[in-house]
Amino acid sequence: ISREGYVRKPYAPAFDVVKTATQSQGANTKIIFNSAMTNVGNHYNTSTGEFTAPTAGTYFFSMFGMSNNIVTWYNFRKNGSVISPQHGTYQTNGTDWGAVGMSIVIVLAANDTMAVYTGGDSRTGMYGGGNNHNGFCGYMLG
Repeated sequence: ISREGYVRKPYAPAFDVVKTATQSQGANTKIIFNSAMTNVGNHYNTSTGEFTAPTAGTYFFSMFGMSNNIVTWYNFRKNGSVISPQHGTYQTNGTDWGAVGMSIVIVLAANDTMAVYTGGDSRTGMYGGGNNHNGFCGYMLG
C-alpha cells in the first residue's frame, strides 16, 4: 500500500483486446480478438485468442460482441469448456444489428485458459472493422 493509501498491484495480469476483421465464425468457434490495446504481462495471445492465467486467483472477464444480418450468440469457455450460459440475439428481418455483452468473475488455477466462442448455431459470427466494435478484456482481482 502506498503512502497515499492506494493498493499497488504492479504487473497484475490485465488485457483489453479488439477484433479488427469481420468473419462468419460458424458454430462453436473460438473468436480471435487480434489487436491488443492493453496486455500487461502478455498473457493474452492475439494469435490463439486465449488468455492464460499466470497464477491462481480470482479474475474478472467481460466481452462485447455485435453482428449484422446473422445470429449474435457467444459464450465464455474455460480450458475449452463452456462455463457460463450462452448469450445471444436472433435477427428476425435480416437487416438489424445484434449486440451481446457478458461478464464473469471466476477462480482460475495457474495455466487455465479463458476465451470467447460462438454459440451452437452455424449462422453465428462477429462484425469486425477498424472501429473496434467488439472487445474482450480481463484482469486479476486477487
